[in-house]
Amino acid sequence: MSTPERWMDQASYDIDTAKAMLDTKRLPYVLFMCQQAIEKALKALIIKKTNKLAPRIHNLGKLAESLDIDFSKEQLRFMMEVSTYYVRTRYPEELVLLGKETSPEMVNLVYLDSKEMVQWLSSKV
Repeated sequence: MSTPERWMDQASYDIDTAKAMLDTKRLPYVLFMCQQAIEKALKALIIKKTNKLAPRIHNLGKLAESLDIDFSKEQLRFMMEVSTYYVRTRYPEELVLLGKETSPEMVNLVYLDSKEMVQWLSSKV
């Protein structure tokens, strides 16, 4: 069975990949990897709590709701925003639109907030 530590290792890898994508200006993929990193950190906590496999969903808000953690309203809002990047980076039409809606500054902020979220969740594993 997967362990919380393995999931957190993957979350760390994904946030590092987000940074590599940021450095090469592949902005939509930064957003996707940020979503993936937070998802995997949340799933690590779910596995720790339940001792079962994490659900195969990608909605960060729903994953967060299944945990006994007092997330702030801002954290929950941020997770709901980042959840949208999972879908929007997977379809060519959405990817084009997302590319038009992003800026390097916006993506950098999402990356920094995601990195902070992953570190915070990691401290709870």
